[in-house]
Amino acid sequence: MPSAEARGRGLVDLLAREHALPAEGYEELVRSFSPALAAHAAELARAARRAVYGDDVFIRGLIEVSSHCRNDCRYCGLRRSNRSAVRYRLTREEILACCAEGYRLGFRTFVLQGGDDPALTDAVVCDPVRAIKAACPDCAVTLSLGERSRASYQALRDAGADRYLLVSAVAGAAALDRLRDGDRVLVSEGCAHHRQCEDTGTVKMPAWLAAHTGAEPKLSFTSGADFPEDLTPFSAIVRCGGCTLTAREMRRRQAQAAAQGVPMTNYGVAIAHLHGVLRRSLSPFPEALAAL
Repeated sequence: MPSAEARGRGLVDLLAREHALPAEGYEELVRSFSPALAAHAAELARAARRAVYGDDVFIRGLIEVSSHCRNDCRYCGLRRSNRSAVRYRLTREEILACCAEGYRLGFRTFVLQGGDDPALTDAVVCDPVRAIKAACPDCAVTLSLGERSRASYQALRDAGADRYLLVSAVAGAAALDRLRDGDRVLVSEGCAHHRQCEDTGTVKMPAWLAAHTGAEPKLSFTSGADFPEDLTPFSAIVRCGGCTLTAREMRRRQAQAAAQGVPMTNYGVAIAHLHGVLRRSLSPFPEALAAL
């Protein structure tokens, strides 16, 4: 009969191949624990990570460009009624100096973030974005500067911004309202975890979609590195938060969906919408609310 160490090693190898074990397999794995078995599992995990992501580490340079905000969201320290907040706006030269230093340190993604500041007009924002892309063409620029009009988002995109946080996920959630019987929906998760009963992606999400739409869409499920190249058969994509994916991979998937005209949202926004709380949550943000 194999030793506990051998049985444990066999279970680890099986888990690496199949990405799941039966419940009794996990129990046996816990009972078989040893430093040698843990080292073997860690080596397999490193090999899997290298195969998908290599040895690169991706970091973002966050630049807080303004602490002014016209909104009064009670949870936020930048809210307009907070008299203790130190108010400032970085100049174009200060923003570019931050990026130059960040580039020297190895940053290849910069996030220009601030409150919903009326002073940050398209002209004010587009100028440094163009300058950053000219000086650092291998860098991505993300913006998070409050709610803007569609024309404004287009101007920022034309200036070179790679992505803007928030509204696209709301528009993706709105697409769920249009689902009809037989429409295909992709539910995509970044991690390849063992599915539990009442799993969010494969059990709860289908039930929530059916209850919300009154339709019977056809759901497909992917996890880990598995993500279809052709997304056109799908009417919508619901993805997880992507905590196990790199920023580069998340950008690739979002750009791929946008290029193929397939709306994409994430678990948090989708769940809020399917449970009827998203509209209320977005009430302070009229541009995002308009996407619903």
